[in-house]
Amino acid sequence: MSEMDGPQQEQPSPAGPVTLAYSRETVTPDKVMAIGALILGLVSIFPCVGILAGIAAVIVGIVSLATGRPGRGMAIAGIVLGLLVPLLQMSILGGTRESVRQAVCKSSLMGVRNAVEMYKADNGYETPANLQLLVQGKLILPQMLRCPSTGNTTGVDYFYFFHPNDVPAKALVACDLPGNHGDSGRNVLFADASGKFYKESAFQILLTKPENIAFAKALKAREAAMPKVTVVSLCPARLSVWR
Repeated sequence: MSEMDGPQQEQPSPAGPVTLAYSRETVTPDKVMAIGALILGLVSIFPCVGILAGIAAVIVGIVSLATGRPGRGMAIAGIVLGLLVPLLQMSILGGTRESVRQAVCKSSLMGVRNAVEMYKADNGYETPANLQLLVQGKLILPQMLRCPSTGNTTGVDYFYFFHPNDVPAKALVACDLPGNHGDSGRNVLFADASGKFYKESAFQILLTKPENIAFAKALKAREAAMPKVTVVSLCPARLSVWR
């Protein structure tokens, strides 16, 4: 057929018309709990509501999984976030609190030293027989003799050594008793009134210095007189603490 024969009609394709189908995943009511668990898990990142949101995320996520609702991955993610994020926050906050307690502890040791010097000035340069005399003389408050990390409300949590003669500036004069800060270490006070927190291993090395021999001997005797309690925990190791 030639072009002059008139317009030609398009023949339909044997395969039929082509249609494009679009699929879209919709949020069904069944997925609401899984989505809620994920959102609550994300909200647990914020410190002000972290713990409550984390608990809610775990509960909602478990219910979503237990009832076989769709959105399993979101529910699991919500549970994981709800468990881990608050625990991490508490761990960080716990470390911050202990750092504050260590600082308060060091300040108390410095306050005790100042009180000792005032006592000596008022008593012909005689050293006090014990630190409780500083409280009786109203030179310090009773709380200054207790480390804030122990939670003790009575007794003395520090060891103070009265050197008989002048000693080098970096000779030890006071320290935490063992266990005040768990096994993390101890605050110490030097003869020049400076203080520092040492890990237990570094503290033991410090005791071996020549200027600290007398201090170390007296401290050993004091620690030997302390009651030693062995605590058996769920861990394989046995933990020993002094009180």
